Amino acid sequence: MVKFDAVVFKELFTLQETDKICPHHVSHYLGMDVHDTASVPRNISLVPGVTFTVEPGGSLFAFRFYVRKDNELAREDFRGIGMRIEDDILMTDDGVEVLTRHCARESADIERLMKF
Repeated sequence: MVKFDAVVFKELFTLQETDKICPHHVSHYLGMDVHDTASVPRNISLVPGVTFTVEPGGSLFAFRFYVRKDNELAREDFRGIGMRIEDDILMTDDGVEVLTRHCARESADIERLMKF
């Protein structure tokens, strides 16, 4: 498993590069359209009932933003790859509930699920 290192990340990627391959940044709201990013301002308060995602460094390669092999805007070593890592979070009166806490996370578990 690759650990996310913010210092290394800043040295490897410019802000412009990350915006090209990860335009949704590291989170988005969840709602009626699953990805409510366009319709919801980014500065709303996190109050009970608000749902959002947490997408760590792996989201740079999210399938939703699959980096096409012919995408000249992306660095060559990122072209043609994709993956998604995401947790869905619900704000509650007592804090947060991780809605995806029971989802498979290890590659062996994911591969086993893919065989069904």
